[in-house]
Amino acid sequence: MATGHARNLAVELDERADLATCRAELRLVGDRVTPMALAREQTLPVLGPLVPLFPEGALRRGGLVGIRG
Repeated sequence: MATGHARNLAVELDERADLATCRAELRLVGDRVTPMALAREQTLPVLGPLVPLFPEGALRRGGLVGIRG
């Protein structure tokens, strides 16, 4: 009976070690991943007098600006 208990304990310890290894690897992956920012969230500020001319008061990444005059 003691042998069976020791074997079960060994398996349980192996599973915990595997779980700890997986958690450590996931932490490494998580550290490498950066938050995603959508293009509409990336803006460049414009000078005060120009703010009313731009949607959201800034120049959005990927946006086009046309000038006539």
